[in-house]
Amino acid sequence: MSDDKGITSDDLARISACLEIVGYTLALLALEKTSSDKKSDANTMKKESIRMALNQLYEKLS
Repeated sequence: MSDDKGITSDDLARISACLEIVGYTLALLALEKTSSDKKSDANTMKKESIRMALNQLYEKLS
């Protein structure tokens, strides 16, 4: 006698939250890689793009 419950909306919400955390973590790792990259010749443009990306992440989190 199989007791198959299927996927509930709570399960989907948990999966969505986990994937969102993974996505934000990857974005932060990409920002860290960009800030430590020595090949970029325009240091001020690099800092401005990092600032804009952090502002976008902050807006999504709030």
